[in-house]
Amino acid sequence: MMHRFVGSGATRCALACLFLVGFLPSADAAFTVNINGTTVTDNGPGDTDPTSGFIHYEATISGYHILLTSSTDNTHPTADLTTSQLRIDNTASAGTLTGALHVTLSQSFNAPPGYLGTQNMLNTLTRNIVAGVETSGTVSSTTAGTSQSGGGSGTTAPTTLTGDVDSGMSTGSFIRTSDFYTLDQIIDITGLVGQNSVDITASSFSSSPANLSIVPAPAGVGLWASGVMALGLYRLRRPRRTPSV
Repeated sequence: MMHRFVGSGATRCALACLFLVGFLPSADAAFTVNINGTTVTDNGPGDTDPTSGFIHYEATISGYHILLTSSTDNTHPTADLTTSQLRIDNTASAGTLTGALHVTLSQSFNAPPGYLGTQNMLNTLTRNIVAGVETSGTVSSTTAGTSQSGGGSGTTAPTTLTGDVDSGMSTGSFIRTSDFYTLDQIIDITGLVGQNSVDITASSFSSSPANLSIVPAPAGVGLWASGVMALGLYRLRRPRRTPSV
C-alpha cells in the first residue's frame, strides 16, 4: 500500500521539501510606526526616506506637529529600534491639548538566529532641549518583546522623564519560543501645553544571554526528511531496466 502513496522518487522529493518548508519560520510585517492610529510603513506613504530600514515622517496629528526620524537594524547579534529624533510641538495657541500622543515602533527580528530561551531587552530614553522653544509635558517609553509563536512576551519597566534635560533606562525580558519575534518601542507624551514642545531620542535593544543554546530544526525530523530526499534522488537517477522480451 505504501508504494502507491510514495510511488516515485519525484514524489519522495516533493514530500521531503514540503516537510522541511513547513518547519521554516516566516517574518512578520515590515518596519512600521503608528502615531495615534496613523500607521507609516518603511518606504510606504508618508515615509520620505527611501532608505530601507529608515522612516522619516512629518505631519500634524491631533493638534501635534510631529517630526520623526527612526531606524531599525537586524544585521548584528543584537536587534534594535532607534529613534534619533522625535520632536513634538503643541500647535494650540493656549491651554493643554486633551489626551496623549502614543507612538509605537514595531519590527520583526530573528537576532541572534537559532536561539530559544530568555531574551533580554534594554529601553533607553533621553530628553533634549530645542533652542528657543519652551518645553513641557511628561515622556515615557517602554520596550516590549513578543515571540512570533505567541508562546512568550514581556515588557521593560517604563522610563519616565519630566525634566527639560534628562535620561533614563530600564530592562526586561521575554521567553523566546520561536526564531522570529516582534520588538516594539512604545513612547507616550502627555501634558504638553500650548505652543510648547518636547524633543527626545529613544532606543530599544534586545539581546540573548550567553547561556542560551542554539536550537537547529528538530534533529530527528531533519535527518528523516534528508533521508527521504536522498532516497528520492537515488530513485530518480537510477536507470530503469529494459523489460526482457
